[in-house]
Amino acid sequence: MAKVNASYEIFITAPNGCGSALELLRSLDAQLDENIAVTVLENRVNCAENHLPRFGFSVCHSFYLSLEEAAMRHHSFVNSNTEWLVYLEDHVLISNNFIQELKRYISNAEAAGAATFYGLNGTPNSLGSRSLFSWVWGMAGSERYPDKPEPVCSAFLVKRISVLGLIKGDVANLRVGELETKLIPRIVGESKTDFMTFMEIMHFEYVGIRVGASAIYSNSRIMGHLERRLTPWRIWLFHMASRYLLRPWRIQRIESKTLAENACLYFLAFVGLSGVVMGRFFGIGKADINLANAHPKI
Repeated sequence: MAKVNASYEIFITAPNGCGSALELLRSLDAQLDENIAVTVLENRVNCAENHLPRFGFSVCHSFYLSLEEAAMRHHSFVNSNTEWLVYLEDHVLISNNFIQELKRYISNAEAAGAATFYGLNGTPNSLGSRSLFSWVWGMAGSERYPDKPEPVCSAFLVKRISVLGLIKGDVANLRVGELETKLIPRIVGESKTDFMTFMEIMHFEYVGIRVGASAIYSNSRIMGHLERRLTPWRIWLFHMASRYLLRPWRIQRIESKTLAENACLYFLAFVGLSGVVMGRFFGIGKADINLANAHPKI
């Protein structure tokens, strides 16, 4: 297969501050070259830069007044000139060969313009954690190893030029939330290539079902607010029904669940649907703050 030169940058969304990404930074430190940039997207008030240890790579800090992660990712994408951009959350860890697999992916000419990662549940003993993991990562579980994992748009790899091609090459036309809700799913879903590598992350969710539901509601409310500008009204109801009400059924088709887990999945579906409706008609309210508060500690 033909090879191409590639460069990449890693962004970590950490609304609770860079201290919450410490374990992820440590896992990156074991694999990254010193010339790779890692940028933490965070709220300035929560920054703990002075308390971080030294790493073998440069850690940059990009500050925001908002805690809303889609706005952070939007700003970082618009202002980056890197060919490939990797987005991770502060409460994940990368597998031991993640960077090796990442390099193999982006150096291959047959790679699609975006990819999402396989997820491993790092907290399987809690019903709330299992339900939340199934809801978010049910179509990207590493135990199943699907040929093309369904997008989990808080963690993904994207080629800058592929996005610019979809918005007619003008980065100024990229709207907040469009990267996650429209472009990444479109690039991944429409990709004609079967080439994929095993880029796996471990997701930590030390939460009960109540806190998990709060996170789903808050995230959905933010997405509902953003999609008011991104999704036409005439297809919005169908789109929401497919995303939320059909998701538990799709998850159950690929992996058997207990009665309690199934009940939790449908509960999260209705919570998410109510959040997106509230976001579309009444704005995000305090959803960004509530979502940050629901982020678990590693």
